[in-house]
Amino acid sequence: AAQAGGPPDATARAAAEALFQTPSQLQQVTAGQVADHAGLEVGLVAAVLDRFSVRPDGNTPLELVRAFVDGRNPLAGTAVLSDPDRGYLPLPGAIALDEIRRTCEAPLKGTGAWTRYGQARDRAVEALVAETLTVMLDDRATVHRNLRYREPRSGDDLSATSTTHSAASITEADCLLVLDGVALCVEVKSGDLRARTRQGGLAQLEGDLKKTVKAAAGQADRLRQLIVDNQGLWLEDGAWLDLGDIREIHSLVVCLDDLGPLALCTAELARAGVLSQTRLPWVVSVHDLLVTQHVLNRPEHFLSYLRRRTNRDVALWITGSDELDVLMWFVAGGFYFVPDPDRIHADHPGSKPPTAKMRRAYREQGRTQVGTFTDPLDAHYYWLEGTSSREASCPRRADPPKLLHLLIDTMRQKGAPGWWRVGADLDGYSSRTQEQMAANIADLLEGSRRDGDFHTFTTGGADDTGRWIYIFAAGPVTRESRAHLQRYLAAKKHQEHADRALAAHLNPDGSPRLTLWLSHPPGDDTELDHLARSMRLVPPGRAPDSIPPKANAKAKAKAKAARKKRRG
Repeated sequence: AAQAGGPPDATARAAAEALFQTPSQLQQVTAGQVADHAGLEVGLVAAVLDRFSVRPDGNTPLELVRAFVDGRNPLAGTAVLSDPDRGYLPLPGAIALDEIRRTCEAPLKGTGAWTRYGQARDRAVEALVAETLTVMLDDRATVHRNLRYREPRSGDDLSATSTTHSAASITEADCLLVLDGVALCVEVKSGDLRARTRQGGLAQLEGDLKKTVKAAAGQADRLRQLIVDNQGLWLEDGAWLDLGDIREIHSLVVCLDDLGPLALCTAELARAGVLSQTRLPWVVSVHDLLVTQHVLNRPEHFLSYLRRRTNRDVALWITGSDELDVLMWFVAGGFYFVPDPDRIHADHPGSKPPTAKMRRAYREQGRTQVGTFTDPLDAHYYWLEGTSSREASCPRRADPPKLLHLLIDTMRQKGAPGWWRVGADLDGYSSRTQEQMAANIADLLEGSRRDGDFHTFTTGGADDTGRWIYIFAAGPVTRESRAHLQRYLAAKKHQEHADRALAAHLNPDGSPRLTLWLSHPPGDDTELDHLARSMRLVPPGRAPDSIPPKANAKAKAKAKAARKKRRG
């Protein structure tokens, strides 16, 4: 006070008291004040505020605390404290968007309007999910909404040549998306988790999960299995939907309610019998799907994420509480686990058997606790919504090296067969492996420029979606070189028992002038056996496990030169 030239006056004292002793008075409002500001009737405003308010109910503080610890939060679904004598006190951030929906829907339940409203809501959510997934894929995707098809009962023949398919019962899929040999079987659930479920009631939780997640996962898996078994579906009108080119299928269960950590507890859901499928579905909320669509701006990134998110090993190796943390971990370059080599070998026989080193790497990778990775995403949305003045760009997954990026983009623009799966395969490699591949392709182009001959570089990999072989070629464009590349691709795919194979004949700048794609299932073929022997291809069992020392040394030298150049 002495330094300020005297004690504060009454106005300053009142301001200090309001700021530090009774801050709630600064935020208090009346229904009349809100009505004047919003230009609405006072009665309407009071009804909305009362719906989203909680007021003293006679319980003591101790009783309220005990109820809260037992899972009964008095503020659940509300964002305002109400005192009839003083007005309303909004609590910023106290209510989530899905709670607003549940609070608004509560008065409709038990009335004649609920059925009509529920049906309209279900249709709206299904349309939103289908549109969101379509945006994430490509405008060439084929979308079947509310697909009504024949499902098998005991002894029903639903193959393409069936003459008795009309006797099978009818069922419905919310959405089936087909693109470039990949099918997404989607089921949407708009049903709510009950209040007691959210409070920790085990019996209610089990019932709600069976009604939503288990039922939807079963429906999606039934559709997936029909496509696998018959390569198509008999529709309600008697038409045959040919899906013979489908080689990769994923199931999605999209819930209007936010399941929170439950969506990441895949292993626990499987042990509890909620998920009984061999191929696990991606269980995700509508909110998180919308954010995923906003963040993953390239189709191959989405397929790469979907592959990892539905991988059985993920259920074993991660613990987390939020889908978006996992998404941002993926965007930052993580979310990868070594797959079980014995399972991969069993699913794709004929490949090189796993080594002790591969088994040890799988066992020793350890379980990962996924922490908070969403700070950059939160900052972006705060700026996007206008709650922050600091501009923050949307986090994006890093692009591969230029030569690989050029291959993916050119194939996508031309609609070349295999473009989506090739892009996801390449996106699934580590940045170090991508750089090594790009360096090998650069060496290939340089060798062809130097001697004018035809050169090739071959690589491959394997995961739960199968084995793949990629052959990059450079050199003269002749009828003979194209025929040789076609024979080499067919022989190498057959010899490696690969599920898919790509050959790309590159221009001098690295762009593909020609791509050849094979995705038929591996099988016996004596002519291809003879061709592989005549071309002296190295069998899988004799292929080296590591990069040859000469190639490895060359890669290290290039990396060293690049680092030196950057420092300069």
